[in-house]
Amino acid sequence: MKKLILLIILIILTMFSGCIDYQNDFMEEDISSILLELNETKDNYILKIYLIGENSNLVKREGILKISVYDDKNNQLYYKEIFIDLGSFEHLDYGDGVLVAINKDEINKSSSRMGRVSIDFVYNGNEVWIDKPITLPYEKENTNLKSSDAYHVTYSWEYKGRIHYLDLYIPKNLYDYYKSKKREYVEDYSYYVLDPYDDWYLNRIIQKIDEICKENGYDERDRINLVISFVQQLPYTYDNISTGYDEYPRYPIETLVDGGDCEDTSILTAALLNQMGYDVALMRFSQHMGVGINLDNNYGYYYEYNGKRYFYLETTETGWEIGDLPDELKDEGAMIFPITEKPIYIWSWEGYLYSNGYAEVTVNIKNAGNLEGRIKVYCAFDAGEGYVYNPTESPILVIEPGEEKVVKLKLKVPDDENTRLIVGLLDPETNKLIDVKYSTELTT
Repeated sequence: MKKLILLIILIILTMFSGCIDYQNDFMEEDISSILLELNETKDNYILKIYLIGENSNLVKREGILKISVYDDKNNQLYYKEIFIDLGSFEHLDYGDGVLVAINKDEINKSSSRMGRVSIDFVYNGNEVWIDKPITLPYEKENTNLKSSDAYHVTYSWEYKGRIHYLDLYIPKNLYDYYKSKKREYVEDYSYYVLDPYDDWYLNRIIQKIDEICKENGYDERDRINLVISFVQQLPYTYDNISTGYDEYPRYPIETLVDGGDCEDTSILTAALLNQMGYDVALMRFSQHMGVGINLDNNYGYYYEYNGKRYFYLETTETGWEIGDLPDELKDEGAMIFPITEKPIYIWSWEGYLYSNGYAEVTVNIKNAGNLEGRIKVYCAFDAGEGYVYNPTESPILVIEPGEEKVVKLKLKVPDDENTRLIVGLLDPETNKLIDVKYSTELTT
């Protein structure tokens, strides 16, 4: 009975005249609407599905209708996904439909008041996705959303004189997954942008952004600025206050729940725009971080990298649009980290000086990127003014994404010198150091 009430609420929220009616630009010439009707028997719910088109030929094309109702309280489906070949509609007359029986025993139980309905319709390679929150009746109201299995966050912000809203239910297990991940303190924070586990959720946000653009007639420039303005309204949170760490880079899902500082909002912005198909980069300044987006037209301030122009995007304060650069950054250069498939190296080293006049260096290196890496490890003692003593390097290491390797190198220690040990990663193609670390100064 509870599930019947759920679906009745669903129908009230999303149906017109007892039907769910979806109109979409790409479908208007083909199928005018999708209609769902619900009935109940002792053991089953009976779902009747119609496709109403302009002529009988339209319902003969291939496609899949997927329906699922899930509950954010326990992150479980109320219904299994139902796959229906549109060939089932091939011989139907106008207005007829296909019946689908859903066994009540397959419906999961829940005591949550939070739920959502998600309906995906794939037609001619295009996906129509409708996602709406619903409230479920149950005996005791749960008002502590942060202790449940979803974070319900409603965002509101202004763009072009209009107030826009975004209502999200962020699965707690997704948030907890990222909260528990070890922080990797790499210079290239695209490591946090490229993690693939949240791609499905970011795509849902993008679909909601695109719905706002369509409703308001926004163009491509507005689409980008709308993403920026959405992120800019998130609360600014200092790392040392919210986490106890001076530097604590957040994954996009964490920033959506907790807010963040300039690094965190830049990571979120870059992740959204990257998922939208834009060529973006993180821009690291001495005391700040922003985002760059590669566009053909002239939009204001930009930085060049590898022959591309990346227009600056400010992600922390409201009102900034594409190409607006804060005055304090105009005389400062930026390090550019494009969001592309690449190896990202996380590494550490330790050394030991032996009494026989040799040193041994052990390097632990992990490829945290999404592309195979080819690298060499380099060691030497610093002789000053660009010179070194006794340099040595490893053979080329081939490191797959997620793979870790350990390298040990030995080198002779110079006699009676004030020096320090140089340890770095060497690009075998250019024979140049791409990252380097130093020991404290020592007297040999």
